[in-house]
Amino acid sequence: MGNPSLASRPHLPTLRAVLQRPLFNRAEILAGREFLDAPVRWVHVGEIPDIATYLRGQELILSTGVGLRQPRDRLRYLEQLSYCKVTGICIEPGRYLHRIPDDMVRRAGQFGLPLIVFHESVRFVDITQDVHALILQNEQHVLEQLHALGEELHGLAALAQPANRIIERLATWLERPAVFLDDRGGMIAAGPPEVVRELERRSRVMLGQMHPNHTIYPDLPFREEGTYVLSRRVGGATPFGLIASTAEGDDRVATGMALDLAAAALGPGLGRERHPGLGWDRAGTSLVRDLLLGRRVPPPDLLGALVRRGTGSGLPAQVVVMRARSPEVDADSLAVSLQDWLASQGVHCLTTPWEGEVAAVILDPPPSTALRGVAQMMAGGRWSSGGAPLQLGFSRRTVLRGLPNALREAEQVLSLCDMRSAPQSPFYEELGALRLLLGLHNDFDLEAFCDDELGAVLKHDRIHGGGMLATLQALLDTPDRSQAAQALRVHRQTLYYRIRRLEVLLGDDFLSPERRLALQLALRARNLVQGR
Repeated sequence: MGNPSLASRPHLPTLRAVLQRPLFNRAEILAGREFLDAPVRWVHVGEIPDIATYLRGQELILSTGVGLRQPRDRLRYLEQLSYCKVTGICIEPGRYLHRIPDDMVRRAGQFGLPLIVFHESVRFVDITQDVHALILQNEQHVLEQLHALGEELHGLAALAQPANRIIERLATWLERPAVFLDDRGGMIAAGPPEVVRELERRSRVMLGQMHPNHTIYPDLPFREEGTYVLSRRVGGATPFGLIASTAEGDDRVATGMALDLAAAALGPGLGRERHPGLGWDRAGTSLVRDLLLGRRVPPPDLLGALVRRGTGSGLPAQVVVMRARSPEVDADSLAVSLQDWLASQGVHCLTTPWEGEVAAVILDPPPSTALRGVAQMMAGGRWSSGGAPLQLGFSRRTVLRGLPNALREAEQVLSLCDMRSAPQSPFYEELGALRLLLGLHNDFDLEAFCDDELGAVLKHDRIHGGGMLATLQALLDTPDRSQAAQALRVHRQTLYYRIRRLEVLLGDDFLSPERRLALQLALRARNLVQGR
């Protein structure tokens, strides 16, 4: 119980604190002076106007202005920085940008974005090392304490009355009230009674609005300005519960991670209490999660009990993520049932509930043909009597140390299942060009690409309703114009007229190999964005 509380830990440095470092002695603030108390999570050198892909928020951006010589590039650059909620931008004028243009200062002020200029040459690598050392000192300390908290909560889950112990320890660590509510109306709480009552009231409202597939819910304002209620789901579809606490400022990140740890510790106990015959192995669940997150590789003899070939981190493995089409199916029960059924099919795996879904690590995977047959049975609901049809995503084959990347691949495949034109195959290696598009995690870039390639056609269809997008799709799907006309159910003369209109909208080379590829990718990207 010796972990320090969250309140005793340092926060991320603010931009104001960073600007007081010696390397910023000759820096001047040109805009956004009132926003200097924002936290700096990272330092990033960014020169290109289309920078949003590489940002996550709260970065301090360093630039020489190499891509900012044109007003439209400066506007797009600042728009994207504001959209990504960066903390500020520092520019060193010189060869590419001799002075900071007035339009850039004005726009930065409008966006509430601190704009800093260096009046003397400063090596960006020195700034990066200096600020990152400051950030990492704080971040490492918090992560170490969170890891220790997770180990402690994991141990408490095995004791008598685990929920009471977990909530009490969580509240002590956070120095904030903590509340756990289950779906039968029960409550466990720790903290000052008057604050607990208000937190309970807010939490019961959220519990009544919980969606079966959601594990994290939006932060809601609490009593004091700048304070929020954070909550996490505990358990699967049934039984389930909600754990909540309060946080403010930078504490919200660490508080959310602590709630995740507490929810993970509470979940298995909730299921065993309600269904004592289920017998789900919490230690086994922890092992699978550690494998998927790359936290450890178990000793060879542990996995050798399941398979006789391969050793250590080089053991062949594959990940599949599964989701029942019906929200009524409980992920905890599904994980147990699927592990038993897959074993009966010769597929040796370890399963775990995973954010409302089920993730499985397949050890020493069978041949692709056998696995494809198993996938068809699961997708069709033929994996057990009364089995629910499943949506599936399979990664490529890898080894144990490659499981974190395999998990991302499987989740990407599963994310496509709800698209209107979902791929036929649940296997990542069979996605074709969609693999390139899935690598772009920012919908802003995909939408911009679609607009560049298809914008004229989409605008024409919105105004005239002429079916040009469908015509373009048919022409790209088949080089035979007779077949394209049949697919569209139009006369060939109508198709020729539409082709001439497409040449006006897209250029007369739109069916050349290079343009054809770009348009096909744009059509798939549009489906991908709309399906997310």
